[in-house]
Amino acid sequence: MYSTTLTVAFAVNFCAIPEFRHWRCIAILYNCIVMLQLASHLQCMWTNPGIAKDFLDQELQQQMREEYHRLRAAGLSEDAAAHCRESVKVCGARPRKWWCVQCDTFRPKRAHHCKTCRACVLDMDHHCPWVNNCVGRRNHKFFILFVGYAWLACIWSVTILTYAIRNNEETAWNPDFLGPANSRFSLRSCVAAQILCLGCAALSFVFAIFASVMGCDQWTFLIEGHGVVDQKLHKMGVRPGIPRAIRGQVRRVADGHGSGNLITWLN
Repeated sequence: MYSTTLTVAFAVNFCAIPEFRHWRCIAILYNCIVMLQLASHLQCMWTNPGIAKDFLDQELQQQMREEYHRLRAAGLSEDAAAHCRESVKVCGARPRKWWCVQCDTFRPKRAHHCKTCRACVLDMDHHCPWVNNCVGRRNHKFFILFVGYAWLACIWSVTILTYAIRNNEETAWNPDFLGPANSRFSLRSCVAAQILCLGCAALSFVFAIFASVMGCDQWTFLIEGHGVVDQKLHKMGVRPGIPRAIRGQVRRVADGHGSGNLITWLN
């Protein structure tokens, strides 16, 4: 992901942006979006998504553990003791039980067990291979920001690169980027630059579509309060719960990062 982002950024910065009249301002804005995209990705990847065993009250977990073992001692099966309604896996996660045998921990509402992370994640949305982490209560904000910034960067890249390819005027190309231009070339006469711009524009277009689909999924989550796993369970007949109002859901995701102030969502 990083190699693709840097390749597209190189094509935009050194082959396309210099064609614009106010190219320095455009370059600063574009690179700010790219940096915000990468920062959100790193935060989503490195932040604990909300592993139940790490963030639930230890006394509560001990009480639930004793209750589970009491039910097991009474002769109930593992699934019956944990009140499991369906013995299926969805998106790499198991449907909710109030007690998870694999984690040996209490599993509250909307928490699911991820087989990749090998842990129950609070308010789990899904396990994302793009960030190599689960998306849950504590990093969902960063995932939404990553998708939004990625979409903006892709759309901007497609627009700038397409304009550069169609433009017949000579381009001031500067390897030092913000210094005085020391050479000039026509983009249409430079085959390598043209191929690079075409390839990066096509790649950005594909990623823009992908980011749009992911954005629609996250919009559904904000409106209904159902993550990807919960939506799959709902289709299978396992009711995930009552939908929440959009403002309450946004507040809930923001509160998972220590702040209910929506202005702080940009970072």
